[in-house]
Amino acid sequence: MWTEDVFARANRDWLRKRFEYIKSITVGSYVNFPISSLRNYEYEYFGDNAERLERVNKKYDPFNVFRFLQGLR
Repeated sequence: MWTEDVFARANRDWLRKRFEYIKSITVGSYVNFPISSLRNYEYEYFGDNAERLERVNKKYDPFNVFRFLQGLR
């Protein structure tokens, strides 16, 4: 986390490099640590449960009240 925008680019670059390394030695991602560049974040966060969770979400939150940038679509 940084408080001055002047450091944003350098910090994001630093994080992106470390994320690529961590991704190479792990499976999936941690939903409370969103990475906006994940292409298929549902699978990365929820694995094989993504499809089932989407059905549950549509049933219990049909108007998408509980939104999160990288939550279920």
